[in-house]
Amino acid sequence: MNKIKLYTIFFLLVMFSNINIFAAQDEPYKILYLNSYHNEYTWSDEIYFGIVTVFESSNHPYEIDIEYMDTQRSMSQQYLNNLNEIYTYKYKNANYDLIIASDDAAYNFLRTEGEQIFGLTPIVFCGVNSFNESDIKDLPRFTGVVETYDISGTIELALKQNPKTKTIYYINDDSLTGKSIMKEFEPVIDNYSDEINFIRIDGKNYQEIVEKCENLPSDSIVLFLIYFTDRLNNHFAYDEAINILYNNCNRPIYGIWDFHLGHGILGGKLVSGLNQGELAANQALEILNGTNPIDIEVITEDTTTYSFDYNILKKYNLSSEDLPKDSKLINFDSEDSFNILILHSYNRNLEWTEDIERGLRDKISSVSDNIVFSIDYMDAKQHPDKKYQMYLYDFLSKKYFLNTFDLVITSDDAAFNFITTYSNLVSDDTPIFFCGVNNKIAPNTLDTNRITGLIETNDYKSTIDIMKKFHPKKDKIIVINDNTITGKANRINLEEIIPEYENELEFEFLDEINMNELLKRCENLSDNEIILLLSFTKDRSFNDFTYDESLRLISSHTDAPIYGLWNFYLGDGIVGGSLKNGYSQGAVLGEMINSYLLGTPISDIPIQTSKKDEYQFDYQQLEKFNIPMKLVPKEATIINKPFSIVNFVKTNFIYILGIILLLLIIILMYRNITLSKKLLKQEKSQARTDKLTGILNRRACFEVLDEQVEYCKENKSDLTVCFADINQLKYVNDNYGHEVGDLLIKRITEVFIKNIREIDYVCRLGGDEFLIIFPKTNIHQAQKILDQINNQIRKINHSNKYTFVLSFSYGFSQYADEKCNNSSKLISVADKHMYEDKIKYRGKNKR
Repeated sequence: MNKIKLYTIFFLLVMFSNINIFAAQDEPYKILYLNSYHNEYTWSDEIYFGIVTVFESSNHPYEIDIEYMDTQRSMSQQYLNNLNEIYTYKYKNANYDLIIASDDAAYNFLRTEGEQIFGLTPIVFCGVNSFNESDIKDLPRFTGVVETYDISGTIELALKQNPKTKTIYYINDDSLTGKSIMKEFEPVIDNYSDEINFIRIDGKNYQEIVEKCENLPSDSIVLFLIYFTDRLNNHFAYDEAINILYNNCNRPIYGIWDFHLGHGILGGKLVSGLNQGELAANQALEILNGTNPIDIEVITEDTTTYSFDYNILKKYNLSSEDLPKDSKLINFDSEDSFNILILHSYNRNLEWTEDIERGLRDKISSVSDNIVFSIDYMDAKQHPDKKYQMYLYDFLSKKYFLNTFDLVITSDDAAFNFITTYSNLVSDDTPIFFCGVNNKIAPNTLDTNRITGLIETNDYKSTIDIMKKFHPKKDKIIVINDNTITGKANRINLEEIIPEYENELEFEFLDEINMNELLKRCENLSDNEIILLLSFTKDRSFNDFTYDESLRLISSHTDAPIYGLWNFYLGDGIVGGSLKNGYSQGAVLGEMINSYLLGTPISDIPIQTSKKDEYQFDYQQLEKFNIPMKLVPKEATIINKPFSIVNFVKTNFIYILGIILLLLIIILMYRNITLSKKLLKQEKSQARTDKLTGILNRRACFEVLDEQVEYCKENKSDLTVCFADINQLKYVNDNYGHEVGDLLIKRITEVFIKNIREIDYVCRLGGDEFLIIFPKTNIHQAQKILDQINNQIRKINHSNKYTFVLSFSYGFSQYADEKCNNSSKLISVADKHMYEDKIKYRGKNKR
């Protein structure tokens, strides 16, 4: 019981400690990646990269071993049997936490042989074509991702791009994967049988197939499914067959695999190895974090994505504007790279600006990797005057004199006003996308055929309402705001809602003021006053301050709570509020830009207003001003929340109680398991031991002898056995009793044990029969040991210590490759020679 208490206390101390002991001592996950194919095969490499990407982001150490089955080159049953033998030997001492299997060969191999080799190790599969739920009905440790094709999606798009198509020629091999694809493809063919003719292009080798594609009719297209091996057993790398076909085919080629993209296919709804690996790795992490595989559903829904080669689209005069939304484009050449100018209103390294740009890049880069960004910063907080703007225009005009921008992005008011004022900085038809603009914009004043964007709307009302809720006795809000472009826009927007609080709150604006005056005012606030900080980066004397500088100064000169509207203030002195963040501004605008890049006209992309902001608070400030947590909205994000054992126990009592009970159960189970193991060990030992003599019994004898025979076969070693039978045991039993007979057996056994070597084995086969096994020994050497035993017995008999005579008959047999090459033959031959010796003994000792 004391041990249980100690375990429980230790567990709680570790669990509640601020020091992340678990992180420091985490054992790495040990993963085996069983790959159906070979090294440097793009599909498998993409799956592996997807797996690694997910495990890297998990922040938990991991080790991945890779085993390549190479079944594209060899798939015979004999080869699989050989792999089974190799893996059984190779991994007999392996202890993996989880196995990830990619593609059908590895999946099927583990279904049939996995438990024998790896025990009950959980298995996550991916890239599997031929899947049936019944396959793993009795395999609860299996889950994974099925590789689904959307061939119909590819054909629908191909027919839309090539509306005159009457025939689709398709190419496929007879590999396991190829056959699996055909099972999926045949129903698709049936669906189009009334309108499209499907013809398989085949040949005894791949060259014949390519030659048939050189002059296909103009009302046809080609669907390239998979091709690794032709009928003459010639093998092709993943990109080899498609490259040859593309260089010789006169019609557009569509596909279903993303590893063919960039090597000859125009595009399609493609299966991605990277995506398969990521999905499988996420399932693996769930299992490693404690989820039972049987509780994780196999992913069978469509995981394909539309992807296209821009160069091949151009080759066949097909427009990228007709591509499905969220399609991926590759291979813009240099003259077709998409050039974007991002003009920020503020300075570099400003958190708000960096967050906007991060959101933009994250979204835009998901559509195309051939975008070239040019980025400039106006630093309008420091330089809002028109003279500076004219200088900046002159500078940017010279800087980008030779550049042609396909699109301009502006962040915040100053940049938007600048680009629309100095519109000749870019061509008249260059699209402009804006965000962070909180000036009132009348859409009818803009050219909506080239200008759209995201208007920043701050949630003043939610912030003021939460100020009232937290501080019901404060009835005056001191609004700190500057006279910059942003500040003026802030005031206009705030003044619109002030009338709603006419009989509840008084508002005082501190804008036309120097910093020193502002700080003095903050030092002398009344008990009923509270601060709403909008923006104060420039005072009346044109002294400049960064956002964090102004907040630190203000918060250090007042005891009043401060609230804000932007999340970059959080953690530097404000209590919080309904806060806006730059990343969401950039991300939403990025999605609008993606629509344009994929062909939507700007006139069909309306100006949007930013979504509702989120409640965010600083726990330290809540504590400072005694704001009860029950008043904080449940959906709010709270930063700087300290760890508290008391609070943790209160909020997680049931969870903690469950863990303590579970810990007690584990300790009891551990004790039971330890005891069971001990008993099992004893039982195993007893099952191999003769009760009377304590030596190996008949069962153990045959196990040892079988092992020694195998050793002889592998190492060409000697092996001799001696079959011994105690003489006159029946006579002793009948005349002196079985107790004396048992004593005779024991004394003979003692003599055997005392005289054999450490490498030898003595076993009791039953009754009066024994077998002595002499490894690495011939008959001549074994006879010398038997001579020592007989000498010892003669000495005992001469001592007249017992009423009976110790004596035994014996016979030898030696391992021989042809005549005596297994356990049964060895015992039979030795038994025969023993019987011959027994007859001689009886002739000498007739009673």
